[in-house]
Amino acid sequence: MSNCVLVLSAPRSGSSFITSVIKSLNYSTGKNETKVKDRFNERGYFENSSILKFNEKVLRSIGSSIFNSCDLSDHQKKLSMDYKEELKGIICEEYPALFVLKDARIIILRDLYNQVFKSLNISVKTVAIFREAEKSAKSMCDMVSISMPSALACVNYYQNYLRSLKDSESIIKIKLEDIIKSTEELKKITDFLGCKYDKSVDSLFKKSLIHHK
Repeated sequence: MSNCVLVLSAPRSGSSFITSVIKSLNYSTGKNETKVKDRFNERGYFENSSILKFNEKVLRSIGSSIFNSCDLSDHQKKLSMDYKEELKGIICEEYPALFVLKDARIIILRDLYNQVFKSLNISVKTVAIFREAEKSAKSMCDMVSISMPSALACVNYYQNYLRSLKDSESIIKIKLEDIIKSTEELKKITDFLGCKYDKSVDSLFKKSLIHHK
């Protein structure tokens, strides 16, 4: 059985940093990790280009996007299921038995992903990340052309879904602001994944990488 860690959050909420931590625990980001590094993420985004292109294509084809602020309609969900076999192929091609997957779009396409994970017998753990909504929204506005009200609606949509997840052995909820206060919070993630905590994980964190502007 393969094991996947989903890192889920609203855009601009610290998911790239958390994914870098999980990657350091020997979880693969796949064969085609994105190479983009910019002023918004100086160390990179730790995303998989094949997954990103797939998610963008599916959302575009069904009339949605990452800046969605509501769930897909039943019709859109049905249309997304036409891509099950393609997603299966990407996951089987890209990832070894232990991998981490990060993209906010997965929240929108969760029904599709859940069906594919089940069909491939993949065990999934979810790291849900929260950041103060106004700060995530402001960072989104700085990065792309979107109004503050639209950005806030988007952030609230993602966070409301993550809040609805019931606490369990397969879900952990993390507040970015708590990590800023104490990197000891990172130990919760290593414990959750059954990995040994190493102080070297702390070195991955720099407050300057968290965008409050």
